[in-house]
Amino acid sequence: MKVTHVYHSGFVVELTKSVLIFDWYLGSLPRWDSSKKIYVFVSHGHGDHYSTRIWDLEKSYPNVFYVLDSCCEQNRKGRNILHVQPGRIYELSCIRIS
Repeated sequence: MKVTHVYHSGFVVELTKSVLIFDWYLGSLPRWDSSKKIYVFVSHGHGDHYSTRIWDLEKSYPNVFYVLDSCCEQNRKGRNILHVQPGRIYELSCIRIS
């Protein structure tokens, strides 16, 4: 496991088969093997925790999945978008979110 501080609130956790990106809105991300699953977490919609730049990751990574606070981007829907709420537990392919 490799943990990288990107900028301010943004962190990346790189695992063997997946990458977890937390609250990235500014700064450069490393490049990863495009076969890795990419999980993008947005804790809330404030400008220092969320940027529309996250949606550009789909251009380079076909296995990107978004986990968004229920108040963020409510109109965005898709099979790779999960809106989460506090106090609930969610199961994704290889991760559990609580």
